[in-house]
Amino acid sequence: MRCCGYFLTRNLKRGYSPYPDARVPICVVFSQPIKYLGPFFFSSMDKNIWFLTNAVLGSLTVNIGLWLLLGDLPIPGSLALIVGLAGLLAWQTPTIAHIWAVSTLLLGLESLAWPVLQMAEIQKLGPEPPLEDLQRIFTAVLFGLFSGVFWMTFSYGIYKRIRSQQKPPEPSKSAPSLGGKKKKKGKGNR
Repeated sequence: MRCCGYFLTRNLKRGYSPYPDARVPICVVFSQPIKYLGPFFFSSMDKNIWFLTNAVLGSLTVNIGLWLLLGDLPIPGSLALIVGLAGLLAWQTPTIAHIWAVSTLLLGLESLAWPVLQMAEIQKLGPEPPLEDLQRIFTAVLFGLFSGVFWMTFSYGIYKRIRSQQKPPEPSKSAPSLGGKKKKKGKGNR
């Protein structure tokens, strides 16, 4: 990695750098842990705030999807859903990636439920609904299935990434060496 300059550590707040007047390459400064850069980036307290913020944003996303699904959602019910789902996500999910995996999974399920609700609504009109309503069902089926599959696949991708990051690295199997075994000399090979 090529460095683009130097950063004097005395520019950091006193107490964060073990060497207050050292010259550190900028590429090294930005690859250091967050605690080293203390006042410039997020501390551990901010990580908790970001976690809770993502829980609220995830529940807000699910709530907007439900609002689009049902058409009208009462405000008290909507607020209760946002607060309840945000609390559940913050309580049950260990990371931000888990929050968004659950949120996108719920959004995918809502997208798949949209065509079913449209068909149930059209069925109330009788045996021969108007052409406009049939076009609305076609649009709901087409976009509902497409977006439902998209969001559920996206959620699966997040889960797969989480799972791959949690697994310990497997030991690599090296190819057997060709010269590892010596041939035994027989009676004819002297």
